[in-house]
Amino acid sequence: MRTSFFYLLFLGLLSGLTLAAQGQEKTCFQTSSPWIPEIDVRSDVAIVYGANDRHNMTFQERVRSWRERGYKTHFMTGIAWGGYQDYFYGRWDGKMHLDEVQVAIHNDSVWHGHGTPYIVPSLTYINYMKQAVVKKVIDAGITSLYFEEPEFWARSGYSDAFKAEWQKYYGFPWRPQDASPENTYLANKLKYHLYYRALKEVSAFAKEYGKKKGLDVKVYIPTHSLVNYSSWQIVSPEASLASLPGIDGYIAQV
Repeated sequence: MRTSFFYLLFLGLLSGLTLAAQGQEKTCFQTSSPWIPEIDVRSDVAIVYGANDRHNMTFQERVRSWRERGYKTHFMTGIAWGGYQDYFYGRWDGKMHLDEVQVAIHNDSVWHGHGTPYIVPSLTYINYMKQAVVKKVIDAGITSLYFEEPEFWARSGYSDAFKAEWQKYYGFPWRPQDASPENTYLANKLKYHLYYRALKEVSAFAKEYGKKKGLDVKVYIPTHSLVNYSSWQIVSPEASLASLPGIDGYIAQV
């Protein structure tokens, strides 16, 4: 999440255009903060960012702090990175998952920020997103979910996790992408597939889990443009996301 006040306002404007058709939700903004008067802009919707608990406040308490001030609440998190330390450091399933960090040549890990790596979205990670994030959010009564920035860096593709996904996807051992144009194509095709699969699985689960609870869950993808990602050298499956039945709309981060 590239945070700035301008970005938040612009995201709110674009989200508002998407939501206006619903009649009652015309303006919104995102925040990882609980309600505080400094950011009480009297929008229709507060998009609560991140499902993690804080040392002095649970996720549910953060959501409640906005609802008590009259806000509808939605939810947003990164699909390729986020506050998932419980996953990385073994508190979720008893296993460390730092081996799923995206890695560039010369074993350089790729980070979104301190303690927040970009992820090779394995099936285990997808299951974590379903069980630890999506369930928690829907159980809190939120029915609009935003999974932003499905991003796999073009310079990544050297981790053991990526090599394992390569073997499963292609049926032959991993090849370094810097060795040939063909290898570069194969690596980026796999990166595209991995985040397409992640969004397909997570959105389908959110819909089905919500249905079991009698809720109509909507899933949106906030994403930068193809021009942006080409310039930044990021692979993203956004050109194919419209084919996913579990995705209800998009927010253009432009």
